[in-house]
Amino acid sequence: MNRTYPQYLVSIKSVFGKPGVGDKYRRGDVFRLECIDSTTPFKCQQFFILCLLLQRRSMDASSLGSTVSMLSKDEKDLCRGCSRRCVCIIAVILIILMIIVAAIVCAVLLALPARTPETRFCVTSDNFTGFLCDDRITCLLPSSVCNSASDCGNGEDEATSLCSKLPDNLPGYLIFRCGNPQFWIYSNLKCNGINNCGDCSDESQSLASCSSCPNNWWPCTPVLYQYCNCIPRSLCGNGVQDCVSWSDEYQCK
Repeated sequence: MNRTYPQYLVSIKSVFGKPGVGDKYRRGDVFRLECIDSTTPFKCQQFFILCLLLQRRSMDASSLGSTVSMLSKDEKDLCRGCSRRCVCIIAVILIILMIIVAAIVCAVLLALPARTPETRFCVTSDNFTGFLCDDRITCLLPSSVCNSASDCGNGEDEATSLCSKLPDNLPGYLIFRCGNPQFWIYSNLKCNGINNCGDCSDESQSLASCSSCPNNWWPCTPVLYQYCNCIPRSLCGNGVQDCVSWSDEYQCK
């Protein structure tokens, strides 16, 4: 069924740009558009190559109302043959293409390898085991993890999954369990000459694998509970007894 939109007028110049050679049309001529089996004037404009009949209506009063087809017989037959079936075929093709694209996307996603578990282990410049940030470059000291300060660029060192239940959620290489298992310290705080556990287990050779006193420390039995097996050399010769044997005042230099 033909559907006519007499109000939808367009000049010959807007459709063809300029009249062809031998055409008996003037610039001011106006044409009525008739679409075969179209639904809206906009589809008429969009698909006028396939299903559009242009009929001339001369502005001359003597020929007003007469129409002259601008299409050849073959073009008319082609135009009449185009119906809603054309639109349906295009829609089906588009749907098939969308299904193919979706299948390709799914295949690509399923083919991606499973993400390997994160490895946060690293070694700091001070030769301590540390926590590796997402940038895979920054290596934090254990004591910098879950300290309420974001030291990694994305804040992964303060993640709730890591810091919500200390020390159980921390990797084992970041902590040291004291002689009393109820207490723990960060692994970089052991073997530093300071009694961080309170029972000196963190300075023990058997429990913490500590060797001799750190550099710039003096070996003795300290008077102060703060130290275990050594005292800082800065305390030597200060006129105060820091070693039980007074070696810090008579021998340490």
